[in-house]
Amino acid sequence: MKMHQPTSPNKAFPGMSHLGSYSDSILEMDCIIGRSIEVVREVAPDTTTIVVHTLPQTVFKRTKPWLQL
Repeated sequence: MKMHQPTSPNKAFPGMSHLGSYSDSILEMDCIIGRSIEVVREVAPDTTTIVVHTLPQTVFKRTKPWLQL
């Protein structure tokens, strides 16, 4: 996923949400996180694991100026 271009989804995702490129990018991110969690479950199936996903705030400040604090 292109984190610094949040409205430019991978070639497999355009049009999937039917709500625009930003929503398509969110679907892409959800898919990537889901695959990551599947790998964790395969590697360590009998453990309790916490997965933390974070984003850089600067991306949203540039694309959504009204979100600036």
